[in-house]
Amino acid sequence: MTEKAYRPDYRRVVIRTSDGELIEGSVNIASKERVSDVFTKQDPPFIVLKDVYFRENRIDTLIVNKRFIVWAEPLD
Repeated sequence: MTEKAYRPDYRRVVIRTSDGELIEGSVNIASKERVSDVFTKQDPPFIVLKDVYFRENRIDTLIVNKRFIVWAEPLD
């Protein structure tokens, strides 16, 4: 019996936070059907973003609390 190999599936998004910040990064939707599922159908209160652009800086990984997200837009 073989398990299905886990393969990340990253999608680009832009997020606006409640304090007005814009964050662009990639979210992994490997086990979800759509980008919106990451924001609405998961129990964890945090979203992990990779390859992030935030305040004119590039950051490898940023963890954002979902309670502070006003909106998110998929770019892909």
